[in-house]
Amino acid sequence: MKTTLAPLVGINAPPTASSPCEQLFASRIFTWANDTLYWSSVEEATNNTMQEEGFPTNNKRRFGRQITRVAIVGDVLLIYTVSGIFTLSGYSLTTFQWGQLSRKAGLRGPHALATDGKICVWYDVSNQVLATDGQSISKPDLSLDIRPSINALVHSGVSMAIYSVGKRNFIFLGNGLD
Repeated sequence: MKTTLAPLVGINAPPTASSPCEQLFASRIFTWANDTLYWSSVEEATNNTMQEEGFPTNNKRRFGRQITRVAIVGDVLLIYTVSGIFTLSGYSLTTFQWGQLSRKAGLRGPHALATDGKICVWYDVSNQVLATDGQSISKPDLSLDIRPSINALVHSGVSMAIYSVGKRNFIFLGNGLD
C-alpha cells in the first residue's frame, strides 16, 4: 500500500484549477486563473515532511482584469492582461516588488507572445508588434514596416516565435486563420 501525505490546511494546499503551470520564477511555480496569479511556496514551507511544492492560500494576487499570459525576461516576471502589463521582481516573499510596465499595452491571445529570456515580443492589443527587456517597451514598434499587412489579424489566431542563428535574430508572426 502506497501512502501520500495530505496537504496541510492553508500551508500545502493543492494548486487552484488554473492555466498550465508553465513558469518557474524565483524557485516557484507561477500559474493563473481569470484575474488571479498564484505561486507556490518556498521559504514559507517550514514543514520538513513536505515533499512537493504547495500553494499556500495567501500566495496570490488579483489584478482586476483577465490574465492572458505570464513570461520571464531577465530577472522579471511579466504578467500580461488585455489592458496592462504588470511586473514582479525579487527572489523571495520579503524581496518581491510589484510594478506596472504599461497601462495601455496588452495581450489578447496567449500564443501571440514569444520570449528568449532576454527579450519578450508580442502582438499587442494596438495591432503592433512590441518588445520589452522587462524595463521598457520598444519605441517605435517592431512592425512599422509591415503594419498595413497585420492590422486585420485576429488576435486569437496569432502566434509568435523568436529564432536566432548566430548573431541574427528573427521574429516570426503567424496567423493560423489565414
